[in-house]
Amino acid sequence: MEFVLLTVFLVALFLVALVRPYWGVLLVLFLLPSYEWRFEMLGLPTTFLECSILLVVLAWLLRTHWNRYAGVGGVSERLRRLGGQLLGAHLLWPSVLFVLASVLAVVVAPDAIRAFGLWRAFVLEPLLLMLVLLDVVERKDQWMGVVWSLGLAALAVSLGAVLQVATGIGLLEGYDGMGGSVLRATSFFTYPAAVGLFLTPIALLFLGLLLAPREALISTPYRASAWFIVLFSVLGVVLAQTDGAIVGIALGTTVLACWRWGWWKPLVAVGFVGLVLLAVPAFRGRAIPAVTFQDTSGQVRLALWEGSLYLLADRPVLGSGLGGFTQLYGDYKLAQHTESTINYPHSLLLNFWAELTVFGAISVLWLLVAFTRLVQTNLPPSSLSGRSLQDHVSQNVKRDSRLGVLAIVLLGVVVYGIVDVPFFKNDLAVLWWIPFVLAVLATTNSDSLKEM
Repeated sequence: MEFVLLTVFLVALFLVALVRPYWGVLLVLFLLPSYEWRFEMLGLPTTFLECSILLVVLAWLLRTHWNRYAGVGGVSERLRRLGGQLLGAHLLWPSVLFVLASVLAVVVAPDAIRAFGLWRAFVLEPLLLMLVLLDVVERKDQWMGVVWSLGLAALAVSLGAVLQVATGIGLLEGYDGMGGSVLRATSFFTYPAAVGLFLTPIALLFLGLLLAPREALISTPYRASAWFIVLFSVLGVVLAQTDGAIVGIALGTTVLACWRWGWWKPLVAVGFVGLVLLAVPAFRGRAIPAVTFQDTSGQVRLALWEGSLYLLADRPVLGSGLGGFTQLYGDYKLAQHTESTINYPHSLLLNFWAELTVFGAISVLWLLVAFTRLVQTNLPPSSLSGRSLQDHVSQNVKRDSRLGVLAIVLLGVVVYGIVDVPFFKNDLAVLWWIPFVLAVLATTNSDSLKEM
């Protein structure tokens, strides 16, 4: 029965993508959590999400090849155009370095076969999907369609978390509130942090589009639905009790508020709320040890980072190789690190350094710098200082506002990434690239995208 359902779903997805590649991409984005549906194909382990991505890419290749005969331009011409877009946004070469570093990480990995499987899922397939996304989005409504598909996925994950806690159905052992464990929602995933990692960027994306200064980026008929997605996403994060996600959303919201209303009012409000919360003993007793890494989780994280640094000091260039951290970390693990199994260093830069070599870490820093440059270049100083924007045409105000929103999304991901792993998972590897791709699309020279 599972094989029949799998075949029907994948064939239907392929046909949709063949006729309408844009809709195929939207379906894949909505189905990001489907990587939890795992099976073997031709004797190789894979997931529903991986198969979906490859089929959408195949459909795009076939359709693009056929369009060549209609004078629209073949695959090579499309790829040159996409490369030009990335080059113009200063994102091409850091992306190339990222790919080359990932290939090197496969070569030096302790288990090359496993590393290749991870490379396919975390690097190859997400980047192929992003290239298709860059090509098929041509209009304002399509740009927003990408946002809404992610929003529906976030809503599904959030509702799954709410139903888990409300009914007790599907709660996983160790997170079910039994035997001294803390009740934490996992939704469709296998651990609570996955909920926070998935929902944080999407919640900030919608919140930013709702509250971006001067002009609403989500039209009035859809604003209630957008607020619904934001509220349920935040609720899902709270039910999963992922502190890093809460901090990331809170910081992103604070920056967004400062952007919209100026610095003083939001900062005074945040300071006042902070003082009120710290006056509550229960909150103070949990927040202060967590922020200062004095609680059990913080002490474990510090021990993990110290052991990871020992590993990287011993292997400063090649790191552990893709998928190799688990195998090599045992030789550097500190006695006070009590976790039995750990896959990554749980810190953004250390994750990439260990798994994708030092060149992978450099490429990520380069990407972040290039993204910041892209935002600064297209965000007029007047929009930051709060002066009138009457000297700017409407399309520039909207375009620049979207770039500011995407910067806040990436800020939330980076902040959460200080204490977790916001990339090395099938869905997160796709989500990581979304702000970059949407930013490129927002600054494209396409006339249709300028009319926003």
